[in-house]
Amino acid sequence: VVGIVMAIALLTLPAAAAGRLTTRLVPMMVVAAALCAVTTTSGLALSYRWDLPTGPVDVMVAAGLYLLALVLGRTPWGRRLGGSPA
Repeated sequence: VVGIVMAIALLTLPAAAAGRLTTRLVPMMVVAAALCAVTTTSGLALSYRWDLPTGPVDVMVAAGLYLLALVLGRTPWGRRLGGSPA
């Protein structure tokens, strides 16, 4: 059960963060793929450094990136990056 929750989190959090940063599909797919790469690479490095399980660390990094996207998702002019007004 825990593995299913982790897999769903790793599938949805980078895509949700990319959705907060862009409005069009193609840039959203590129940003989501980049966030996945950053999430898994940094999660693996952090888990190796502090001798922690890799899966939960990956999910925590993905959640942190999503929270960062919530903060940075809109410019001061009310527009998302790469698109029209929301």
